[in-house]
Amino acid sequence: MTDETLPTAPVQIWIGSEWAPLRAAFAAFLGILWSSAPGKVLVATESVNPQRMTGRVAAWVRTDQSTAESVVTVLEPGNDVHVGANEVRTIVGVTELLLDPDPAQVDQLYAIGLWSRFVPRKRRLLMRVTPFLDEEIVENAARAAPQLLLQVAEWSGQHILVASTDLIAAEVAGRGLRAIAQPAGDVGLNPWQTGLVRIASERGLGVATGPQITLEVQRAGPLPPHVAAEFRRIAERVGQLVDCAVSLHS
Repeated sequence: MTDETLPTAPVQIWIGSEWAPLRAAFAAFLGILWSSAPGKVLVATESVNPQRMTGRVAAWVRTDQSTAESVVTVLEPGNDVHVGANEVRTIVGVTELLLDPDPAQVDQLYAIGLWSRFVPRKRRLLMRVTPFLDEEIVENAARAAPQLLLQVAEWSGQHILVASTDLIAAEVAGRGLRAIAQPAGDVGLNPWQTGLVRIASERGLGVATGPQITLEVQRAGPLPPHVAAEFRRIAERVGQLVDCAVSLHS
């Protein structure tokens, strides 16, 4: 397969000072992505609390997409996304991308890790003793087979939303953004070299190389000039780290 025929995966990144323009930009994206009714939608989120960023974004999907043709259900950790797996469903994951200067936050859920929170209790208990934890985490993501991955963050007083339909592209973009925007504890860490990404790539769960990814960075409302310039620099460095193209839009 040549580079021209490899699948591609755009990753949308919006940044804005206010929630309303961010929601409007995301709604427009969903309108294009789901040009026809997505049917039954399950949104797996770290928190359903609307005061939390993940709960807020999950509520956007539920409120804006619930229609007579589409029913949206929001699930919190402890529920099993595999119940009724034979049904035709659209699976969405919402995680928080932590950009605080805390080295302990290097080990966070990102796009792949979320799905281990949404498996049966027996499976969660077995994961505590398995010698192949990374493989089990990737297996949980593979079983969920999400169609849309959302990561929401706060940085320098701004709200950031990262969206991708590709599991691996979402994972490396989130890890890359963390490594550049707040590199406490993960300086020099290449997202492609992490165990979860390597295993997911071997299983063919998404794109295999950086050039298959494009970061589409857009402002959701006006930004202070110095903030816009700094985030542009960050986005370009993320592109270098992930080895992908970066498209910057005003």
